[in-house]
Amino acid sequence: MIALIGAGAAYEGSTYGIGSLAQMGSGFFPTVLGVGMILVGAAIAASGGVAGPATTGLEDPHHAASTAVDWRGWIAIIAGVCLFMLLCQFAGLLPAILPVCSSPPWVRPPRPGKRRWCLRCA
Repeated sequence: MIALIGAGAAYEGSTYGIGSLAQMGSGFFPTVLGVGMILVGAAIAASGGVAGPATTGLEDPHHAASTAVDWRGWIAIIAGVCLFMLLCQFAGLLPAILPVCSSPPWVRPPRPGKRRWCLRCA
């Protein structure tokens, strides 16, 4: 997916004047970024075939793969984006950044022996 977006950016950037390193045109930066994204996407795809030691997850039940959807995380992400949009529109950038950046400790999963919700400042 990254490589496809990079290919689109490189193609679209190449339709503008690229120029040279000494005198860059308007298409230079998107073309270079697109080529970089293609290389990163290819590296990710190449590393996808390399597998580590096979584990079933039965050895350590705390690290076993879970098939349940983490709704708390989804709700926190969507609420954070909506809160940022609303606060940025009506209160400004700084008041919008503070609640979004301080919310991750509220939504982390509880640890054994700790309070359910941690409200400390980030």
